[in-house]
Amino acid sequence: MLKAVIVFIFGIVFWQSAHAQKLDSLMVNMSADNRILNSKDSADHFLQIMFPADSSSGIKINKVKEFSLDGHLKLIGTAIIIINASIADLKFVGPRIDYYPNGHKKSVTDYRNGFAAIERLYYPNGKLYAVYDMKNPVRPLLIECHDITGKMLSEKGDGNWIEYDGDFKKEIKEGAIKDSLEEGEWHILADNSIKYTTIYKHGIDISSTDPNWEVNRVFMSVEQEPHFKTGSTGFNHYLAKAVKFSAFDRQNGTQGKVIITFVVEKDGTLSNVRALRGPTQTMMNAGVEAVQQSPPWIPGTQNGKPVRVQYTISFAFSLANN
Repeated sequence: MLKAVIVFIFGIVFWQSAHAQKLDSLMVNMSADNRILNSKDSADHFLQIMFPADSSSGIKINKVKEFSLDGHLKLIGTAIIIINASIADLKFVGPRIDYYPNGHKKSVTDYRNGFAAIERLYYPNGKLYAVYDMKNPVRPLLIECHDITGKMLSEKGDGNWIEYDGDFKKEIKEGAIKDSLEEGEWHILADNSIKYTTIYKHGIDISSTDPNWEVNRVFMSVEQEPHFKTGSTGFNHYLAKAVKFSAFDRQNGTQGKVIITFVVEKDGTLSNVRALRGPTQTMMNAGVEAVQQSPPWIPGTQNGKPVRVQYTISFAFSLANN
């Protein structure tokens, strides 16, 4: 399979060292959604694939590097590379390191069995910010947090936690954690002052001074769980018809479980549908598309009232024995 993939890549990418006697890497033009492009001019970033692949485990794993258009290193890692309809699906194995434009580490993610297990995030100054346990991607566990000077705020899931905006320019949330979950009083910040306060118990928000909290709150568990109108069996029948098993995955014998999470709204419609895990990107995309097209559900209720509920499902792509 990999030989066919390599031939396919080689036909559509540019090789920077065209006069080299031995092919030891390929530089691939990539779009933002991981499509392989013929033209460098329309690329969002570049992917370098190193050869030969390590096949000591029986699976071919390539070292990969990703570069920005101006040549700065964006990430480095090892991955199983699957090409389907010009989409490059990278299944990382072991550590993956992402970098800021200034060259400092942005994150280090340890992958086990193809999925993120432990993630370490860093401040732009290079100091460690936080450590997350990602084994449950719906609810990552909070393990360790540091302030921007490197001072430890929490360790082994106990202490204080700070959350920042996307570029670490300001704090947006802070509070205590216990057993790796939010506990007690958390402050939501705006313009360096407290905007409102939310109370957590074992990671669940139970009250808040936010006037929109009741309206926007998403429950992780409720008295009456949401459900498909004809029950779980009916939803399984719906998925069996709605999910499209791509010819590429079938031909390559790819099987496995896809995990999808979404919010069941108060009116039963499904929102914020996203794939958490899956054997390939095409399988995850197929799962998301099928769930997005689902008829409305019966909403979940708390204290007799419809509420927004986070819901997670899993289903398997499998091939018949024949």
